[in-house]
Amino acid sequence: MPSRFLASTFPFVIKHKAHSYIQELIQNSLKKYFEIQLLPIVKEKYDLHFVGSVANTLKDELNAISHQYGFSLKSIIKNPLLGLIEYHQKY
Repeated sequence: MPSRFLASTFPFVIKHKAHSYIQELIQNSLKKYFEIQLLPIVKEKYDLHFVGSVANTLKDELNAISHQYGFSLKSIIKNPLLGLIEYHQKY
């Protein structure tokens, strides 16, 4: 389960976020995400919405990278379950 292994390294990354190497690692990783995952499939520039605690923790970095690639970061939802609960309580 590679995603779990990578997630297990995130506390270390956040603890040392001020270090120049970690800052560069975060920037390069987010750029690769945009270049590999978003740009090949998105033909127009849409508003972006991210979900999860990693996105919430890296919101400033995500916002900066989004603008570099011409996207607008509209929202980051740390815990989508709360929104689902609220929705189902209303309807």
